[in-house]
Amino acid sequence: MSMHEPTNPPTNPPPNRPTSQPTSVPDDRVHGDSLRGAEPYGDSWLRPTLTTEPSVGPAAGSHGSGDGPATPTARPWWLLAGLGATLVLASAAGATTWGAATGGLWRSADQHQTYERPAGALTIKGGAGDIEVQGGGRAGTVQVGRHVSWGPGSSEPTPREEWTGSTLTVDAECHGFVAWCSVDYVVIVPDAADVTVDTGSGDITLTGSLGDVTLKAGSGDIATANLSADQVTAEAGSGDIDVELATAASPVSVRTGSGEVSVRLPQDTVYAVDTETGSGDAEVSVPTNPGSTSTLRIRTGSGDISVDQR
Repeated sequence: MSMHEPTNPPTNPPPNRPTSQPTSVPDDRVHGDSLRGAEPYGDSWLRPTLTTEPSVGPAAGSHGSGDGPATPTARPWWLLAGLGATLVLASAAGATTWGAATGGLWRSADQHQTYERPAGALTIKGGAGDIEVQGGGRAGTVQVGRHVSWGPGSSEPTPREEWTGSTLTVDAECHGFVAWCSVDYVVIVPDAADVTVDTGSGDITLTGSLGDVTLKAGSGDIATANLSADQVTAEAGSGDIDVELATAASPVSVRTGSGEVSVRLPQDTVYAVDTETGSGDAEVSVPTNPGSTSTLRIRTGSGDISVDQR
């Protein structure tokens, strides 16, 4: 042994052995705190933030077998869009096929007829179509305009018009597999004619200068526009009633079982107004006088009432 050699040479530390131990992270949890799959004490619950060790398991989006259940993937949006487009095309093809088989969709035509009749008083009885009556016609005539329409599976309807004295009864006869059809009427009468319109289900409209006016609708709306009349009676089983008077008429009586009522009176007229509604509000914004000889009486089972001036 040489004299220059140390008697106790230092031993080299093994490779990859840390020269110092890391300081433990203090645990600040109380007894009972724990994370799923981790021990209740120690610093392992902080390891994800202290280490860079890769996580164990298949990569995101992987379809390998793995130990855990497979994650379902979202359906591509284009698959849903394609399904919707297919349904639209199928519906269009079905409608085209149905239209070809039944002769097309709804069709319509206008017709005109003039009757030589003294029209001092005229009663029009209708079925399910709308009826409009206008003043201003030629004396001794009743001009009838028809708007006929029919749908898939039907042929053009045949109007049925019968006179009994001064009463004109109008209706339509439908033909075809389904028999969808209707006839709406516009009747022009001489001025000052007394007019009564009675329909089962359809709207009634009046304009012009007439005599006594009586309007009855089982199920439908009633409206008058710029009407001059001696007296007005309007009744509807279920429907709205809108009366506009160009000149004073009396008496004016309006009744509906279920619907709103609006009456517009001419300027500078004073009426004795009597309103009653079972369920609704009544608003009268015109001058009234209970002793006036011009009377307005309104009744509605369910609906609002409005009375004002033109």
